[in-house]
Amino acid sequence: MGGDRLSGRFGKIEKDYLDTIKLNDGFLDFISTAKKKYKLAVISNDSSGWSKYIREKFDINKYFDVISISGDLKIQKPDERIFNLTIDKLKVKAEDCLYIDDREGNLKAAEKLGMKTVMLNSRNVQYSGDAVNSFKELAERIL
Repeated sequence: MGGDRLSGRFGKIEKDYLDTIKLNDGFLDFISTAKKKYKLAVISNDSSGWSKYIREKFDINKYFDVISISGDLKIQKPDERIFNLTIDKLKVKAEDCLYIDDREGNLKAAEKLGMKTVMLNSRNVQYSGDAVNSFKELAERIL
């Protein structure tokens, strides 16, 4: 796919695409406040290059204690190994974690390991578990 290059002709196309991506409303406020209270990790199904570019573009690496990117680890959510690697690096127990995602399959995988979960339901899908519609709502609930 070329997502790990970001150079040459295809790199310009990739960069142009990545520059259209915006952070969810309220994300930076949420993450900067949450960092003061919790250990934070990101688990993302993304290519190494694309993830690195976006994290650097928005200067968000500083908020995370652990960054688990499928392109780096060659493991994708909902594979429990990516969750276990992240938990191990954080030096916490699964039961002490709150996992937030916008996909039910990933939430179910985290629940299976003992994590508490919340769906960030930004896509307005049917979900029977605990859900919020925005980072502002999430902040009001856990911060």
